[in-house]
Amino acid sequence: MSTYQIQNKPLKQTVFLPYWVERQVQQGALSQQPLCDPQVLRTLSQEDLLCIHCLTDVMSVMLGIVKMPEYLSQPHFINTAGWIPEGFIRYETAEAYYINALGLVRSSLLDANAPRVKPNLSMVNIKGEEYDGYTVRVGADDRIYITVYPGMFNESEEGAARMARLRKHLVQLHLNYSDYDTVARSQLYERYFDTL
Repeated sequence: MSTYQIQNKPLKQTVFLPYWVERQVQQGALSQQPLCDPQVLRTLSQEDLLCIHCLTDVMSVMLGIVKMPEYLSQPHFINTAGWIPEGFIRYETAEAYYINALGLVRSSLLDANAPRVKPNLSMVNIKGEEYDGYTVRVGADDRIYITVYPGMFNESEEGAARMARLRKHLVQLHLNYSDYDTVARSQLYERYFDTL
């Protein structure tokens, strides 16, 4: 892609998926469709949609993609990320389940004691490089999908190192699809630069 083609192109939206949602979608008949396709979203439970939303919020804050929102324990912000079409998450479900979904994301994925689950063999890095607890897929729908596996982004030194590698990986990905000035103005890049 030439510099001319990517000039002033906005950053791709990043959506974080719990590993169990990725596996559920891969096993379905719609596995080749973008996750945000309404046909695929209809196959997911309200709870899974909320877990995707919670994980996307938490990881976005941890990576520095967005600043710490004041609403992380409140359900009223559902759909502000814009990746779920309006009406897919019922407010009553969000209100009833959001705190549980946030707890599930933290205990099942971000806790140091979360049971380890490796990605499918088709997703393992064939170069034999160290597995960092995530896989990346760039969707045809102009989004970056990152599947997060349990216990890899905890509060340990190793978890912080993995988070730094993921941040660097995301910056590199964005530089492939957007011009340098756009990426350099992002909060993600600012956080990446601060941690060098």
